[in-house]
Amino acid sequence: MTHQDKVWIARQLLDCFVKFHGLRAFHGDFGTGKVLLTSQNQVLLTDFAPIKPFCLQNRSQSPLE
Repeated sequence: MTHQDKVWIARQLLDCFVKFHGLRAFHGDFGTGKVLLTSQNQVLLTDFAPIKPFCLQNRSQSPLE
């Protein structure tokens, strides 16, 4: 994988985060295991579960409390 390929992948990841944060859809548990690449180095983000809370209004809603 060339340096240009890595830059292209990083750019796609940043674009994904900007787009999803603009929609107020946050990933929550992001890691390298949740990024897939196609044979053309197109980025796919996985594991957007609708059951994950997008945000907690206050600490009393925290499942850890």
